[in-house]
Amino acid sequence: MEQYTVRMDNFEGPLDLLCHLIDKNKMDIFDIKINDITSQYIEYLAYMHKMNLEVTSEFIVMASRLIYLKSKQLLPIEDEEKEDDEFDLVRLLVEYKKYKQITTVFRERIDLYGKRCYKFPEKIELPKEK
Repeated sequence: MEQYTVRMDNFEGPLDLLCHLIDKNKMDIFDIKINDITSQYIEYLAYMHKMNLEVTSEFIVMASRLIYLKSKQLLPIEDEEKEDDEFDLVRLLVEYKKYKQITTVFRERIDLYGKRCYKFPEKIELPKEK
């Protein structure tokens, strides 16, 4: 079975959309305003639904995670538990951004060197010593 990826409005997945929203709002990745980001993320999912685009389960899972984090902010719970969940999300985002940056470098290298052909050097025989 072949697997394919659908890119929607330049977002390759839920982390890409989340990074876009964080950058758009000029937030520090280590200090995300979950309330604002969650609302904007849900609005984007509604927009995709309205445009009759298939909303993949990955986007819905990320939306549910954001809603979960948002609801935890409303409830009185221990700070340690709250920080662990948010830290996991931040760790995912930082890791995703690193991979996205390195793939940009790889794409540039492919564009630059991808159509070059190389030939192995011909075998050179050295004179035999007597």
